[in-house]
Amino acid sequence: MPSQAQDEWIARVLSVSRTGATPAAGEKPKGPSLVAFAKARLVWQAAKANVATKLETLRAEIEAGVDPADAPLMVAGLARLDRVLGAFDAGLADTLDALVNAGGTDRAPAIRQRVEGIVARYLDYVGNDPVIEHLETSPAGKLGIAAALRPPLEAISAQLAAR
Repeated sequence: MPSQAQDEWIARVLSVSRTGATPAAGEKPKGPSLVAFAKARLVWQAAKANVATKLETLRAEIEAGVDPADAPLMVAGLARLDRVLGAFDAGLADTLDALVNAGGTDRAPAIRQRVEGIVARYLDYVGNDPVIEHLETSPAGKLGIAAALRPPLEAISAQLAAR
């Protein structure tokens, strides 16, 4: 026989009870959607991959056009590009997985706090990093790093705020 926790999980995730009842018309399930967190994880991973591709393309263009006399400057510039992507390796996708596997924000408040902290740091970084700002306003063309990363982070933040 399923436990109360299992019944609650089934009701929350599948929107049905063991008796087969579904929420009343217009009634929203309580709490953030685990499916939405799983989807947000996939969107986040795709956005990161998109940015990585853009940065690798930029890296190749820089390396192809550098004057040997400017090599030290190029190395410093490329290190800044590496730092941009490296800033997003704090494990947001893994932490979202842990949150979903734990059954949601109400069952895993410590994991929820970790997700909130990571998302806040990432949003701050996207909004305030001078390298990203330069790449967004560069005369060579906008890379769209902030435009690619901000929406999935804001979607996760909105899911966390859902009650």
